[in-house]
Amino acid sequence: LRSVLRIAVGETVEIGLLHGRTGQAVVEAHDRETTTLACEWTSDGPALGSDLLVLAVPRPVVLVRCLEAATAMGFGQIVLLRTRLVDKSHLMAKAMKPEALQQHLRRGLEQGARTRPPRLHLAERFKPFVEEQLEELTPSGPRFVGHPGPEPTGLSHALAGGTGFTLAVGPERGFT
Repeated sequence: LRSVLRIAVGETVEIGLLHGRTGQAVVEAHDRETTTLACEWTSDGPALGSDLLVLAVPRPVVLVRCLEAATAMGFGQIVLLRTRLVDKSHLMAKAMKPEALQQHLRRGLEQGARTRPPRLHLAERFKPFVEEQLEELTPSGPRFVGHPGPEPTGLSHALAGGTGFTLAVGPERGFT
């Protein structure tokens, strides 16, 4: 509040409680280590989204950006998927540790003014995931696959508000 937003005593800020409500707070006091807020909770906060992102595990630096952006956009579930083209070292990176994953989800919540983090799953094998788990996780709405190559012609699809969709994004060289 002090160093980034430069909020002074008497000013109002938007607030949210992890997994809970949102509202506004007035800064009552600052000292070296603490800030005292008078909180007023006005909303239950945005509901958890119904959209699913299936993301082939990218390089750790890219993973961080993807998790934060997907969380800010309101995806309800994120599956990190190991495919044949995903380097095994990516799975051992610091960015894949549970505490690091949660930290990046939280940053996405902050950026998107949300309080409910997406459910996060790790699927270590592509074929069993597609054959056994994908159908039960997938919302009933449209499904899209991000894959490098020429754009399909004649494809147009409008998403109706409130209907969930699935977006699968493969590794940098695409799904095989």
